[in-house]
This record gives sequence, structure tokens and C-alpha cells, in this order.
Amino acid sequence: MTVSNLLLRLLRSALPLASLYTGKLIIDEIIFLAALTAPAVPDFSRLWLFIALEFAAVILSDILSRATALIDSLLGDRFSNATSVRLMQHAATLDLDMFEDALFYDKLERARQQTGGRITLMSQVLTQVQDSITMLFLAVGLIAFNPWLIALLVVTLVPAFLGEAHFNARSYALSFSRTPERRELDYIRYTGASDETAKEVKVFGLSLFLTDRFKTLSDKFYSENKSLSLRRAAWGLGLAAIASAGYYAAYAMIVLQTVNGNLSIGDLTFLAGSFARLRSLLEGILGRFASVADGALYLRDLFDFFEMKPRIAAPLKPRPFPKPILHGFVFENVGFKYQPNGKPAAPEAVSKNGNGATGNDATDIADDEPSAKPRERWANRHLSFTLKAGEKLALVGENGAGKTTLAKLFSRLYDPSEGRILLDGYDLREYDPIELRKEIGVIFQDFVRYQLTASDNIAIGRIGERTNRPRITDAATRSLAGGVIEKLPKGYEQMIGRKFS
Repeated sequence: MTVSNLLLRLLRSALPLASLYTGKLIIDEIIFLAALTAPAVPDFSRLWLFIALEFAAVILSDILSRATALIDSLLGDRFSNATSVRLMQHAATLDLDMFEDALFYDKLERARQQTGGRITLMSQVLTQVQDSITMLFLAVGLIAFNPWLIALLVVTLVPAFLGEAHFNARSYALSFSRTPERRELDYIRYTGASDETAKEVKVFGLSLFLTDRFKTLSDKFYSENKSLSLRRAAWGLGLAAIASAGYYAAYAMIVLQTVNGNLSIGDLTFLAGSFARLRSLLEGILGRFASVADGALYLRDLFDFFEMKPRIAAPLKPRPFPKPILHGFVFENVGFKYQPNGKPAAPEAVSKNGNGATGNDATDIADDEPSAKPRERWANRHLSFTLKAGEKLALVGENGAGKTTLAKLFSRLYDPSEGRILLDGYDLREYDPIELRKEIGVIFQDFVRYQLTASDNIAIGRIGERTNRPRITDAATRSLAGGVIEKLPKGYEQMIGRKFS
């Protein structure tokens, strides 16, 4: 599809010159025919031919323009979808502690913003190529007439280009610095108008507080945008005036040459049209160059996110998970310290048996730890114990004692800062973490309520079994949910929640 787009744009690049030159021929032919005197009989065949050629060029240009617009639209959809999928896939590979870092969320937010609109950058680059080729075609005629006209045009447009480049850089810097506040703005907007928060917003009278905070941030954004836009407009007006002065100086030279009889009216039309079109193209190319550079700065945010690598990953030759577990887990002097630059973990674990389709077969862990842990402290340290296969163990401790952290160490959402964890005598790092998590059931205290079908909600935890209806039904029956689900209008295919039903 991209190759087709390039070919279509290549064809379009030659049409402006063809249209202008055909227009010159039409005007010269009209003047020639009008100057004929009797008994000469005018022959209109050449005139009709030139008009037909110009008409064909216009129709072809319209067809190619619509075709490229269609392909740009299709490419935009494919790019947005593919980039969104890749972003979600890459995010799933990153470590949990990355999601507990505000700086990571800033980077993730900037990456998300690039998934929808960056196809514009690709379209701009292709348009640059097309317009550059068109400009070369048009420049040939002007260079043959007077090469200094091209130099004059370039010199007068360069200041405008530099001005745009400067303000694009300022705009990006402003947008970059706002990332945390923009996330807060989105959060306040959601909190102030959401079905999940509506009860507390009403009961606690939070509406005024939230709207005031939203207005404070949005007014700050507006003030900064206004200041930058006014300065950009003022400088742009002055620099555009310089470019216009250069254009009309060149236009005056062409007019004088025509008045002196050195050029025909058709030549005047062709050269003036070529110069005007060339000026417009060059102005667009320089302007888009600054815009492309600006877009590349934003696109860098997406690439930066994709370059992030997880520390917790499967070894090159992972050890197969033992089925069944023979000996159990052994903690040897295990300690875990939260990263100085990361925020404390938010999820909490609660008890969950592994009998249903959402359960797993090896180990279930219970915890009710709070979501606030201070930075730069050991959550667990010098922890040594053995959990034998088939053994039940309850973790009891005050809030903040490290119970949730222990659950995350079991499932290798974290790796120990010191010591090691063994499973059947082998370090947990020797196993594939994905396979490990399939065999360890953990449900967090602030568990997600998925807006999915009843069947899919049961399959969460072993999502690969979502098409295994007998197992889904068995899990629902054993958890006493089967009777409730069967009363729903669509049964197991009923969408749970209010967002999509």
C-alpha cells in the first residue's frame, strides 16, 4: 500500500507543470487566432486539443488526489491499530515495578498519544517527496528564464522556516513538561464524571473541589498556549511579509520582461503561475520540514517506550515447571527493597482457592496489605522458610509487614533484592515467568472488574481456556455462580457491567 502511495504521488508531481504549460499554449493560441484577419480562416483544432489536454490533466489530478487521500486514510487506520497492539504487547512484557513509577507513566502517556496521529508524519514525508519533485519540474522553466529568481525565493523563505522550527521546538518542550499535569487533568475529568466515583462525589460534595482543580490546571494550560500562540503569530506575520516581498519582486521582473516584448502573454502566465506555485510548494516544504522535525520529536517518545526492556525475563533455556510440585518452595535469606526511583506497589493480594477455571493448581497466597509503602525501605529481609508441596500456610501480619510483597515474589512479579527463592531445588529465575504464573493463583485486593462477558470473566486467570465451555460451566457451578449466570438474558455471553450493555 505504501508503494502504491509513492507511485500515485510521483504521477501527481508532474501534473502541475503539465497544466501550467498547457495553459500557456491555450493563451498563446487564443492570441494568435484573435490576431488573424480576413481572408484567413482560423483553425480551432489546436485550441480544442489544448483545452482537452488541460481538462484531462485536471481530471487525472483529482483522481490521483482522491486515491492518495484514500490510501493515507487506510494506512492511518492500519498504523494506529498496529501501534496500539504493539504498545499493549510491549507493556505486558515490562516489569511490575515500572508501572509503580510516575516517570514511567509519563513515558507511557506520551507513547499512547503517538499511536493515533503519527501517520500524519508519514503522510507529510510522502508529500514532501511529491512536492520536491514537482518543484524540480517547475524550477526548470524558471532557471531557463532567470536562475536568480529561484535564489531570491529561497532566501526570502528561509527566515519563515527558521521561525516555524523554533516555535515547534518550544511547543514540544511545553507539551513534554506538562505530561504529569496532563495525566492529572485526565484523572480529575474521569473522577468528576464517572459511574465508579459518582456516589462518593455526591456524598462527600467533591464536585466543586474537582471542578476548581480542573479549572486551575486547564486555565494554566490555556494561558501558556495563548502566550506561545501570540508570539508565534506575531513572528509569523513579519516573516511571511518578507517572503511575500521576495515573491512580488520576482513577479515584477517577469512583468517588465513581458512589457518589453521579451515574453509572450502565454509565457507571462506560465512563468507567473510557475513562480507562484513554486513559492507555495517551497513554503509548504519548509513549513512541513519543521513540522516533520517536530513530529519526529514526538515520535521519539514512542520509540523510547519500545526501547524499555524488562529485567524479569525467561532464560534462554527455561526449566520446565514441575507438575506436580514435589518438594515445594524454599526462601533462602530473601530480602526485597523497593527501588529508590519507583513508587510503592498498589495491588494487594487476598485469599483465593484454585478450584474454578480462574484458579491455578500450585499455590494460592492471601494478603490484605495496604497500598502505601514508603520509599527506600526493605519490605522483607532475612526471610528464610520452606513451603512444602501440599502444605497450607497463612501469612499474618500488620499492615505494611510485606505480605503482598511476598505474594509478588512467589509469582515473580518481583525478583529478590538479595537471597534466592527455590522451587523443587532450582532457582525461580530458571523458570519461564509466564509458565510460573500459570501455576500460581493470585487475586489482588483491588481486583479488576472486567467489562467482559460472564464466560470471559470466569476464564480470567486461565484465559487460554476461554473457549472451553465445559470447564467454564463447571467452574461457575462449583463457585455457586452458575444459577445466577443462567438467569441472565444472554447467559454466559451476557456482558457484565454497564459500559457496553
